[in-house]
This record gives sequence, structure tokens and C-alpha cells, in this order.
Amino acid sequence: MKKILSITFLALLMLCGKAYSQSNLTWVVKDKIGDNTFRSQTAFNTSIEGLANPNEAKAFFDKIKSNENIESCENKLEQNGSYFLALKVKKASPSSYYLALAKDLGITTIVVNGEKKSTDELIKEQKR
Repeated sequence: MKKILSITFLALLMLCGKAYSQSNLTWVVKDKIGDNTFRSQTAFNTSIEGLANPNEAKAFFDKIKSNENIESCENKLEQNGSYFLALKVKKASPSSYYLALAKDLGITTIVVNGEKKSTDELIKEQKR
């Protein structure tokens, strides 16, 4: 009985750990962003924080590349453990497009111009 409980507990722990690691993704926009930046630019220098390992990072970046509006998505591991992401889109889009993309990718926090906000909070601000 102890063995069954131990195996069950270990399986639950692994599942919870995976869900937790993927629920703390932060998208840091390194470029200075103004009012119409997203509507006029197609290339952005960003980084993604919170990817647990190279396999998770590969799956994450493959998901970005599968988006039809993404022209290129170059990434590399930085010394601090985050992943640099040079993102180039085919056509400029409003900021609401990028917020929807972030939400779809499971990003919970976005840092723009040094200000850190949750993705949900930014989406609510867009609707106002």
C-alpha cells in the first residue's frame, strides 16, 4: 500500500511541477515601446523567462514559429537562464494581437518599458 501511495504522490508531484513551471512565463520586451510601436514595427528584441529546460524551450519556440504571422523567431539561451527572442512578424499589428499571442503561449507576465504587468491586466486595459 505504501508503494502505491508513494508512486501516486510522485506522479502528482511531477504533474504539479510541470504545470507550475509552465505557468510562470514572463515576456520581457527589451525595445523602447511607444504608443504606435506595434502598429509600425515588425521586429522586436525580447526575452522569455521561466522556461524550465531546453526541451520546454524548443516546444515553446516551435509553437511561436507555427503562427502564420511570424516571419522569423531566433532564440538563444542567455547567461541568466532566460531565452533571448528576436521576433519578426510579416505585418505590423496592434498591441492586442501580441497580447492574444502571449495569452495563447501561456505567458502570464509581460514587462514593457520596465513595467511588469500580468497578461490579463494588460488585456483588460486594452478593452477600456
